[in-house]
Amino acid sequence: MSHELSERLEVLRDEALNTAEYGSDAAGSEVFDAIIGRVARMQETEPGLDMSLRDALNRRLAWGESPSTVIVDCDNVGRRLLAAVHRSFRDPEDTAKVVMVIAEVSCAAARHLARNAVLRASKERAMQRREMMVQRQLAAALGQQDERIQNYSMQGDTPKY
Repeated sequence: MSHELSERLEVLRDEALNTAEYGSDAAGSEVFDAIIGRVARMQETEPGLDMSLRDALNRRLAWGESPSTVIVDCDNVGRRLLAAVHRSFRDPEDTAKVVMVIAEVSCAAARHLARNAVLRASKERAMQRREMMVQRQLAAALGQQDERIQNYSMQGDTPKY
């Protein structure tokens, strides 16, 4: 049953990804693929973030996309898929299953992106703190060097190296 449902969802791919406007490389295709995979394995595994979805989200972030852009793409795919499912599915149970899976995948993607953003922020904060520490050490070293130069100039001696 789940495999049949996933095949019916696959037919809605172009509508959910809005390929007419964005082409075959539509943003959010990883979310759609995760939804299809989750529906296909509905009775087999417990819900969780698909590793391929996690890799795809990480790849988009690594290419410089902001987490907010990625989450908006996930939301758009989910909305378009929900609208397509409500129009094309007649059985309310099938619709409810798809709605549940869309919610699970969207929430899992949002959690992953939020965790990634927090980790990135903590790394940036640590880098800033290290930079501040290095700047303080540099200022102290320059201050000591300035004191030595002033001491030598007061004494009239030239330092011998």
